[in-house]
Order: sequence, then structure tokens, then C-alpha cells
Amino acid sequence: MLNDDMTAYLDRCTNAVVTIDREIVILSERDEPDEWADWQREMIEVVREVEKGSERYVQLPSQRDVHEWDIMRRFCDNVEDERLRQLLLHTIHGRGAFRRFKSELDREGLLDRWFDFKRNDLREKVIAWCLENDIPYA
Repeated sequence: MLNDDMTAYLDRCTNAVVTIDREIVILSERDEPDEWADWQREMIEVVREVEKGSERYVQLPSQRDVHEWDIMRRFCDNVEDERLRQLLLHTIHGRGAFRRFKSELDREGLLDRWFDFKRNDLREKVIAWCLENDIPYA
């Protein structure tokens, strides 16, 4: 859900996710607190805490950190049927790869298997991230 201009942080004190966009970061570099709305002041405080290296906020992985293309490739590598594996590997290259991949999975009746694979992969990434950041996972 985040775009390239946004960064999300987990607030360790409240367990809330705080989303900061680039506009707030730019605003935080100015010293014009009288012109800031209350919500901007709150976000600027988070930006400043993060910049100070506060342990309170930990950056959540971005979409780029997830590497969905790599998950698709590993799924393809796990397909037993050689013809189907090669077909799927071919679909994940070039423009429109995600759409072609899902269309081919649908044609082959593998969408549920894909979604299970992806969900398990993402769960493993979440658990690893939590352990790495000393965050309890339930």
C-alpha cells in the first residue's frame, strides 16, 4: 500500500504503525512550528526521533524488501512438471510478468497453490524480521 515516497515504522511503545511521507520529512527540516497542524507536529516528532536513532521506532520492510519476483521464481522452481516449470519461468520475465504469471497459474489450476506458497514465504519473512528486531511474534 505504500508508494516510494512513504516509509512505515512500528512504534514499539504503542505497537502502532506510523507512516511518514516525504513531504513531512521535508517539512521537518524547516523550523516553522507555528505553521504546522497538530497532526504534522506529531509526524515531525516521529521523523526527528527516527533521525536521532531512537529505538522506539523500527522501520518496516518496504515492498522492495519483499522481492515478490523472487518469490515467483522460487515457486516456479518448485513445480515438478518440467514443461510447466519452464512455461512459468518464461512468463515471469519482461513487461507484464505478474499478470502473465497469474493468468498462467489460473489456466493451470495452480492459483491456490501459489497463494499458499506466497503466504508461507511472507510469514517466514515476517517472523525473521520480528526476531531480527526483538519484536514478539504471535
